[in-house]
Amino acid sequence: MDLASIAPSLVIGVPSDADRAELGTAFALASRRLKTSANAPFTIEQLTTALADLEENLKTPQLRLWYKVPANPDVVDPKQAIAIRGTRYDVNHLPSDFELAVAQDVDPEELASLALAAAVKALYGWNWEEAAELSRVCLKLSKVEEVRDEALNVLAAALLARGEASKALDALRKAVEGEWNLALQTNLAVVASESEPATAVDHMSYLIAGAVDSDQRLQAAVLAVALWKRSQGDEKGSEDEDDFDPPPRSVLDAIYDLLDSDALSEENFYDFGVFLARVDKEQLEAVDLFTQSPHVSSPSARLIQARIKGFFEFVGEFGQIAKAR
Repeated sequence: MDLASIAPSLVIGVPSDADRAELGTAFALASRRLKTSANAPFTIEQLTTALADLEENLKTPQLRLWYKVPANPDVVDPKQAIAIRGTRYDVNHLPSDFELAVAQDVDPEELASLALAAAVKALYGWNWEEAAELSRVCLKLSKVEEVRDEALNVLAAALLARGEASKALDALRKAVEGEWNLALQTNLAVVASESEPATAVDHMSYLIAGAVDSDQRLQAAVLAVALWKRSQGDEKGSEDEDDFDPPPRSVLDAIYDLLDSDALSEENFYDFGVFLARVDKEQLEAVDLFTQSPHVSSPSARLIQARIKGFFEFVGEFGQIAKAR
């Protein structure tokens, strides 16, 4: 699996939500690491591509099928520090023995948080073995679900970097058993789409159905469609959606549930409607979509109805709408 293509932030060595200044600093550090390392996992071309992709996403933010670390930024504190018998420890100065520290009456959860922050730092520095080891230390120490889920996420990333995609997928499956997290669910889908496309397709409906609010459902639906296109494109060796197998019924039904939502913008209504007109025309014709949606009288509704009838009807309707403007 090509980690560089699915995790550009890990190539550069920054959090997934890094700003432009952080990207520039991290790129400089990564370039320096590349020059001084005999066994660097990435090339300068991969660093440059990753930087360009991340900068482009800052200019035009959109949902991407990218692996994210951290998946839950709230549980990773890069400034985490603890004191053990008068000595201060942080991500740059770790205890030599975490279990001994617990025996010295140090709060296990504080130690776990320190191990997690250090694991993320190691991951950003391309130190895969250290990242995996510290993630496992965190898992041994912590009983907090969110902390454990993030440790599993970091462990999975380190395993991916070592070429152990199957073990990474197992770690992510365990992570998503806990509280619903869109980034974790997406990470699982990304890894599965590369190693087990069938698992990724089956998982797509959970991306939508498990979302906790309308905004996350919308984001999950967009990701699900993107994942379906990606997995089918890889499987069929074609970018022509007419060659693709239809998405699972569970995914289609989850998208239908979104279409009459007041929270759905006309742009999203159009995107999903045209998508369904292509892949599920008969069912779309049968549902009472155009009387329930707040966009029933919009140009988008006219275009969707035309696409149900056929491509040429769609082109003709598009021309009529453009002419009227």
